[in-house]
Amino acid sequence: VNEALSVQGDLTVLAGGNVTHLELDDGFDLDVSGTVDVRLGASMRVDGAGFRPGPIAGFGDNGATYSPVTLQVVSGSTPQCGGSHGGRGAGGGAALAFDDADLPDLFGGGGGEGTCNSLGGQGGGRISIRAAAMIVNGFVTANGNGAAAGGGGAAGGGGAGGSIRIDVPT
Repeated sequence: VNEALSVQGDLTVLAGGNVTHLELDDGFDLDVSGTVDVRLGASMRVDGAGFRPGPIAGFGDNGATYSPVTLQVVSGSTPQCGGSHGGRGAGGGAALAFDDADLPDLFGGGGGEGTCNSLGGQGGGRISIRAAAMIVNGFVTANGNGAAAGGGGAAGGGGAGGSIRIDVPT
């Protein structure tokens, strides 16, 4: 789902099915007038679809993150430090936390690179669902990826988890 999608009626994800979005695409917005049903063996996964890690984020060795001050994508966690999102990543050079804990809507930050230019972990993507009801017997995840093994030493920092926002009546 790479752009807002409205469904009149129910939306069922069958066993073996996966609903996802492309890397760095923030359009996973589902508006379903009926029930969203994620069946056993089915998933909605945006794992590793968030901010890029060092050294491929465009910020040297650092992963990408979001600045709550400038509202821009900026240089984030330094080498061997975890990406940040709703909380600060591991390590002394981790980026500051960002996003709203009650209304999450942003990608997870990328981790800093490891030794020998090994990749940090990519942050998790984002899912936003509004529906009349929701049944989940499968998985709905926005995990950050772990870092690649270090080339001859330490691995990079892992990516931070992304956002899952589900709005259904109580």
